[in-house]
Amino acid sequence: MRKTLTLFLLLLLALTTSAQIAGDDLDAKYATTMPQPGSLAPDFLVDSAANIRLSDMRGHYVVLHFWASWCPDCRKDMPEMEKLDKDFDNFEKGEELTFIHISFDGDTAKMNRYLSDHKLGGFKLCQDRKFHDAEISRLYGVKWIPSMILIDPQGRVELSTVMIDKLESAIKHLDLSKLDPNAPKAVELPEFTGGLDALGNYLAQNVRYPTKAMEMGLQSKVRVSFAVDTLGQISNISIKENNLSAIRKAPFGKHNPEDRQRIAEECATLFANEAKRVVSTMPVWKPGRSFGKKVKTAFVLPITFKMQ
Repeated sequence: MRKTLTLFLLLLLALTTSAQIAGDDLDAKYATTMPQPGSLAPDFLVDSAANIRLSDMRGHYVVLHFWASWCPDCRKDMPEMEKLDKDFDNFEKGEELTFIHISFDGDTAKMNRYLSDHKLGGFKLCQDRKFHDAEISRLYGVKWIPSMILIDPQGRVELSTVMIDKLESAIKHLDLSKLDPNAPKAVELPEFTGGLDALGNYLAQNVRYPTKAMEMGLQSKVRVSFAVDTLGQISNISIKENNLSAIRKAPFGKHNPEDRQRIAEECATLFANEAKRVVSTMPVWKPGRSFGKKVKTAFVLPITFKMQ
């Protein structure tokens, strides 16, 4: 009886210890099939339009985040992931860390609907098949989501985990000496041929001040949005902002409120049309790049209409 009791207590202790390990460190249960630290991260296509592969990101730290909007644990971790992304993803600045969010929603539209309320930067990929059937799952041994992998600038795995607090700790202690200062930037914005000085000269020589606005003493700061494609061609021109103002003692102010409203709307349209005309007639730009590859890039250009 005593021997049986001893065996029972040992078995209970073993089960308790096992449960504590699983409870305290979920990686012991769910991350064992993922690439281990020191191993080379398998290469894959990140952006098919620009032909950007994971291997093109050497010289930078990269986080792979495997998730899905239908996954309860992913939704639970999303606020923390959003904060990490906001605080540490320098994709727009082209600096040391880029996130790649890989969704198993099976439908890009569904992923985007969820992300409309949850802002994530970097790259966002959606797998077009079920979680366990996706090639990326096999490639990275992902058996559970959310899963996260931190890859160092040499392309080797630094951390594989299903625990977002571990990822946060690793990101806060990145070894920045591993970064390659000569690596292509994550983002290089498009550039007017000849640079900023040439752009300023072009605007000065080509912008025509609307006659009606000049007569009324109205000015405007217009922000024009457009895309520059991989050939440097401009498309998708639109107005993001159009802020009217009047010079001191402008004729505009002598009109009654109803007429002022009508004149302001008319002149705002004139300013917007002129800004779009000038942008549409620009010569070819130098295309933007991402990790050394030419990409179609959104750009916002301020054009100021100011009376001397």
